[in-house]
Amino acid sequence: MIIILLFFFYNYMYMYFLYMFYYFMYMYMMMYYYLYIINYLYFMWGSQLLFLMMIYYGTRMSSCLSFIILIIWFLFNIYNLFYTIYYIVYTLYLLLIMLYYYNMFIDYINTFITCMTYMYLMVWLLITHPTPT
Repeated sequence: MIIILLFFFYNYMYMYFLYMFYYFMYMYMMMYYYLYIINYLYFMWGSQLLFLMMIYYGTRMSSCLSFIILIIWFLFNIYNLFYTIYYIVYTLYLLLIMLYYYNMFIDYINTFITCMTYMYLMVWLLITHPTPT
């Protein structure tokens, strides 16, 4: 009976390692996600500071240099716009991945519950219906 119980336990032991793999994979992805947030904030604030610098230096520089700074600021804003769009799309992509792994996690929990129920049933059968000797 102990050998049968050990068989049932070790049959689903790989689920634990699978769960740990997905956990570390999630942490590895979130590291880059937070780096992405920091870059996004830096570029947003950097574009606003560049705009303030353009206003400040535009009052005391030649119009040619002010025009060059204006063009640079608009290019930076256009780049930041696409950066923002890509940030939103990447956030939705990460949400999709998280939903996918959440569904897998729920499947593993259901499998574990099924396995434990089956084990309980087998133990109950072994105890209540012993083989005749």
